[in-house]
Amino acid sequence: MRERGFTLIELMVVIAVMGIMMVIATHNWHEMVIKSAIESENRELYADLMEVRLQALHTKTARSVDINGLQFRVYSTADTSVAPILTKQLRYPVDLQVNGPLTFDTQGLATGALLPPDDSINSLCVNPDGAVTATQAAEDSIVISRTKISLGKRQNGGVCANTAIDKK
Repeated sequence: MRERGFTLIELMVVIAVMGIMMVIATHNWHEMVIKSAIESENRELYADLMEVRLQALHTKTARSVDINGLQFRVYSTADTSVAPILTKQLRYPVDLQVNGPLTFDTQGLATGALLPPDDSINSLCVNPDGAVTATQAAEDSIVISRTKISLGKRQNGGVCANTAIDKK
């Protein structure tokens, strides 16, 4: 005579399958949270750079930006030895090709140590683990030229160089 219900083995198999599915879901959720945070920080950096550029253009006063590790500083003039008017802490480190301030002149054109001496472009990339790696984020880089600031995505390999970034 067979009674209705589940055996202990059937219940154990169902619990094991549910556990495996939870582990997979948790891992994917964690990746999605990191991806979203990288995109958010990159877009915020882009918006801040554009704001500083517009302030320099509208006030006819050069403005400087210094991005160093986990700090983003904005200066009211081209002189970065004075106190910054804005300091932001970044969640993830930013990889720059060249260290030093970026200055927007009175015409809103980018100049300074971040840009090579010729008219080429430079880039900065958000790195979630501090190392140069390719991320799953839709945008993880910013490409800076004298006249334009663009969002970008690093190509496979993760190198933070203007030649290895697809501009959006």
